[in-house]
Amino acid sequence: MNSLIAKFIFLFCILCGSFTVSGAVYKCEQPNGKVTYQAKPCSQEANNDGKIDLKVNKLTKEQINAATKRLDTAYRHKEDLADKRRQQFLDHLEVQKANAATRQANATYQESIAKRKETTLKLQKADRHRPGELITIQERNKRQKKWNKLIDDIK
Repeated sequence: MNSLIAKFIFLFCILCGSFTVSGAVYKCEQPNGKVTYQAKPCSQEANNDGKIDLKVNKLTKEQINAATKRLDTAYRHKEDLADKRRQQFLDHLEVQKANAATRQANATYQESIAKRKETTLKLQKADRHRPGELITIQERNKRQKKWNKLIDDIK
């Protein structure tokens, strides 16, 4: 019986061993010195001891000067645009302040008109005398005092 179990274990190990996954892992050093592990071989650039051959075109002094001038012009243009936007913003603020002052003056004017209308109505109610109506001097003095009081309230 033990031999049967041993044969079974042996057969099981052989079958399991044949299904294992095999693969290569490559250790690659990047140009910045960082080490990475990957399934594919390292690129040729990284295999040169981390050195990369850069092909640089040599520029003449005239080309360098022309590029510098273009950069200076672009920078000045950017600064000019920033100044223009800043000035537009300040101008917009001035217009808003002027509009606010105009609205405030208009509101004050409308309040004074409303107050005049209110006073006129009060005066009309206080003076019930109609032209051609006979009133006594005492009544006239009484009404005159009311008018003077209303006028003083307005001031």
